[in-house]
Amino acid sequence: MAHETEMAGLREELNEKEKRIRILEEERSRRESFLRTLKLEFDKEHKRLQREVATKDQDNESLRRHVSNLEATLARIQGSMGWKILNLYGPIKYRYLLPIYRRLHKSADRLQDLNRRER
Repeated sequence: MAHETEMAGLREELNEKEKRIRILEEERSRRESFLRTLKLEFDKEHKRLQREVATKDQDNESLRRHVSNLEATLARIQGSMGWKILNLYGPIKYRYLLPIYRRLHKSADRLQDLNRRER
């Protein structure tokens, strides 16, 4: 009889452990499913970000080429004879020509005033 009671206790313990194993296996299965879903989402987002980075890299390269072209154009302009002449003209204009133009303009205004008074 003691042997049967011990066997019944062991069966009960075995049933409890098997139940606990099923619960743990179900939990593991749910977690594995969740991890698979997370991995799919991660892979999808990773691919999207890789495409975005590739697009940004292309945009950056395009902008670099554009800036390089603009710099080359500016260098050609600044190296031209016309640019050199304009650089010489600026100081001459401000130092000599503008004062002459202002005097001529004042003289013209005075002549107009005199003409108006004579009428």
